[in-house]
Amino acid sequence: MASLGMLRQQRLCLRGCRCVVYRAEMPWCHCTPVEDFRLNVISFTALLEGYVKLGDMKQAREIFDVMNNRDVIAWTAMIVGYQQNGQNDEAVKIFRSMIKSGSEPNRYTFTAILSACASLACLDYGKQIHCKAMRSLQEQSVFVSSAIITMYARSGSEPLARRVFHQICWRKETVTWTSMIVALAQHGLGEEAVGLFEEMLSVGVKPNRITYIGVFSACTHAGFVDKGKRYYDQMQNEHGIVPEMSHYACMVDLLARAGLLTEAQEFIQRMPIMPNAIVWVHSFQLAECERM
Repeated sequence: MASLGMLRQQRLCLRGCRCVVYRAEMPWCHCTPVEDFRLNVISFTALLEGYVKLGDMKQAREIFDVMNNRDVIAWTAMIVGYQQNGQNDEAVKIFRSMIKSGSEPNRYTFTAILSACASLACLDYGKQIHCKAMRSLQEQSVFVSSAIITMYARSGSEPLARRVFHQICWRKETVTWTSMIVALAQHGLGEEAVGLFEEMLSVGVKPNRITYIGVFSACTHAGFVDKGKRYYDQMQNEHGIVPEMSHYACMVDLLARAGLLTEAQEFIQRMPIMPNAIVWVHSFQLAECERM
């Protein structure tokens, strides 16, 4: 068995693996004989998280499968890894296995699996997870409750998303408001989304960059061009949020759908960064419309 000093070195080495940039550094940590790690769940979990951060889910799964003792961190790392790499079906399978094993999910587990269900539009299983989160009191986490709202919205159940939002009215934070605003915008309820945004501002909750993406989308659905322009200025001048490509794309979409083709083209020309494919497509479509 490895000495205490050796185990400390392994732990430090593996902890560093979670932040490595180059994949070539991982085998150096992994080359220590497996026997030295077999009784060290911390080392195994650190190695597992390292591969997850690199997006190497195949290698992460190999590590996970040989672990004798899997704690909540190891289970959650696998669920998060699969979810972030678009393997949402695998995330659900791992979560089911976790529950069968008797391991209790934490708020990070619930947030990740709810996000996976949202991507899969898996309403029935999402409801089951919501109930489990309520029983374990994890629903009280702002990130879990926001993930629940998003799950219901993406699964086509805006009324349930709204119900959850109103149930947590006494502890709403930016992420919760944002989830509901985006949910309303995604369902074409632009006017309601804008109204909720105004309410958010009135109670002193500061929006973030994602909030404004939802708001711009809502303005597009509702045809609120002037409000969209005002919010665009507000985002920068009052809240100090530097526009990103997603914000520019939303504004071009807002102007184009309102028939303001010249203004949309001028907006693209004033962008301080190179437009991405989405903005270029809008630009091409605008040019075609002007030639018609």
